[in-house]
Amino acid sequence: MNKIFAAALLCVGLTSATSAQLGAPGPEHARLDAFAGRWTIDGESEGEKYTLSESCEWFAGRFHLICRREGKGPQGTIAGQSIMTWDSSAKAYAMITINSNGASVLVHGTPAGGVWTWNGTLDIAGRALKVRLTTTSQSPSAYTFDIEGSIDGKWISLEKGRVTRVS
Repeated sequence: MNKIFAAALLCVGLTSATSAQLGAPGPEHARLDAFAGRWTIDGESEGEKYTLSESCEWFAGRFHLICRREGKGPQGTIAGQSIMTWDSSAKAYAMITINSNGASVLVHGTPAGGVWTWNGTLDIAGRALKVRLTTTSQSPSAYTFDIEGSIDGKWISLEKGRVTRVS
């Protein structure tokens, strides 16, 4: 019982120490504001169209943006969630994405003007699939996306579409 109590105190202490070190969110965090809000995603994958609704809100403290999406496509209903944050140790943005089909991917991203490029790797049947998500701002209320994949060094488009702010 004392070990459990000590472990709980250690976790609380680490959380408090980490919070004290981070201070207030910085300009890197504020840059994620571009993705906050409610969105409609109209996309296409392998010639099949889908539409998703997405809501992205700041988690308490404004260090992490949490996005939840759901909708319908040719395979039926799908749901997903992403967490976006600034990873100061990597000096890059990080996003972990999961969906109701069991897929998950961790990507790191860099912005350059109105273009964000996110790169990561998925394990597909024991093979490493490199993935690249590129979003291009069209206006403060819309952006396009292109998801590409590569196993052999040649990039192919897997999904693409347009995201429009609802509110």
